[in-house]
Amino acid sequence: PAYGINGAAAAAALTMVVFNGGKYVYILVKMGIQPFSMNFLKVIAIGAVACTASMLMPRMEMVLLDMLVRSGVITIVFGTIVFALRISPEANDVLLRILNSRK
Repeated sequence: PAYGINGAAAAAALTMVVFNGGKYVYILVKMGIQPFSMNFLKVIAIGAVACTASMLMPRMEMVLLDMLVRSGVITIVFGTIVFALRISPEANDVLLRILNSRK
């Protein structure tokens, strides 16, 4: 391939965006249903914040440890913000039940 593995990844991402965009338009036009809410945009923004927090951390020499720490940071930042903003009442209820059962 002319663009190597990065070109293949870009092509796959573009294909997914176009395909899902087509499905979105189809659902909106044919069925008159809006499949997304403002909470979807909030989750995307929170994900960007969590990934940015991870990228701002200095790199560690041990790759596995670096991967575990960065994944933990993303999970904690994302989960905390989603919980605090009550974006998913069902997830908040489950988490509160788990925390209350440990008392």
